[in-house]
Amino acid sequence: MVDVVIVSLVWTLALTLVRHSQSRVTTGTPGRELTAHRLQALGVFSAASGLTFFVVWLLSDSTGPRWVHALAEPASLIAIAVAAVFSGCSAWVRAR
Repeated sequence: MVDVVIVSLVWTLALTLVRHSQSRVTTGTPGRELTAHRLQALGVFSAASGLTFFVVWLLSDSTGPRWVHALAEPASLIAIAVAAVFSGCSAWVRAR
């Protein structure tokens, strides 16, 4: 039950952060800044997905089907790595 609450809080925080970030974007925002915001949003969603897959991996260790457990670990690692790449690209686009 605690795992479900943690995942719900992470997704609520992710959606709130992206919504708040998008509210600061105006119609006169330069193209690079829009691209950086979109990449950052993708990074946030990818990190939240990675955490969700990690919790699924933890929960499926003892009770779930073996195939879910086998797929959840690499999925979580890939999603977190993709989040790092998106966030890094966002910072790079902003710095240029």
